[in-house]
Amino acid sequence: MLFRSILARHAKEGRITPQQSAPLMIAQESADAERERLRLGSTIFASLRDAEEAVREASLRAAKAQVDLAKARLELDHLTGQLLARIAPMLTP
Repeated sequence: MLFRSILARHAKEGRITPQQSAPLMIAQESADAERERLRLGSTIFASLRDAEEAVREASLRAAKAQVDLAKARLELDHLTGQLLARIAPMLTP
């Protein structure tokens, strides 16, 4: 449940897109289900480990997408001559 609330907060703040959050939500729901199956004794620990690894991989893909987007925006600002105008307010005391 905590994971979902964090995702919702990131989406509300515009830090993550629906395209990024959907795979994360699916992976987390799968891991939650696998955790419950392990608790009930109907699966093995390796299956839970694999499901949790899928959550980590989805999270890393989302983070990489955010970094790639930030890099693309900086490159676009640089190529269009807007980079200084964009960062100047951050540089003035």
